[in-house]
Formats: sequence, structure tokens, C-alpha cells
Amino acid sequence: MRRMTGLTIALAAVAAGVLTQAILAGGFLGGAGGARIGHAFVGFLLPCVALVPAVLAFVERGRRDVPGWAVIGAAALPVLLWIQNTLGHLPFAPATAIHVPLGVSLFGLSVALTIVSARATERTGTDVGR
Repeated sequence: MRRMTGLTIALAAVAAGVLTQAILAGGFLGGAGGARIGHAFVGFLLPCVALVPAVLAFVERGRRDVPGWAVIGAAALPVLLWIQNTLGHLPFAPATAIHVPLGVSLFGLSVALTIVSARATERTGTDVGR
């Protein structure tokens, strides 16, 4: 089994946070009292948490075979999560029409990035710094 890196762990934490958001959203739509506050709180924290894998993706890019698209995706996560958080606070239906599918897409992206990071191999010899 491969060693878990900081990038993989950080991306898994973001994926878990996005999944938590879906669970909390379902809770407050179903009438659970504190779920709406929890959803807002986690939504506020996620873009900040996503800064960690964004930085680590650039750091680990030189040491591991992390594809360029994954580095860009990790860098986009905090921005997309900030947009997601903003859309969640707008009081009109078109914002919700974007907020929900963006949330699903963010979960897919964060899981895909976690898998790619977990499968990336260490570079050796002349490959370093490529």
C-alpha cells in the first residue's frame, strides 16, 4: 500500500467536507433544526480548508507524478468553494439552480483529485524537477 501524502489527506478532507454539506443540506430540507446552521458553518470553512491542498499540489508537483490538470483542479477548489458559498446565500432561484449542481460537481472533483493524488508515484533520479 502506498504512503498517504499530505495532499491526498487534505483532498480527502475536502471531499469529506463537501459530502458533509450534502448531508446537512438534506437535513435542513427535511426539517432538522440545526442542520441549516451547520451547513452554513461548514460552507464558510471549506474554502479555507481547500487552500491547503491548493498549496500542497504545487509543492508535491515537483516530487510526484501529479498531472497538471490535477494541480489546476486543486488550485481551483478554494475559488469554486467560495463561489459555492456565495451562491448559497443569494435569495433567488437561479442561484440555487447553480448551487446544487455545483455542489455535486465539487464532490466529484474532490474525489477524483483524491484518487489521482493517491495513485501518483514518487519521482526518482532524473525525473525530479520535471
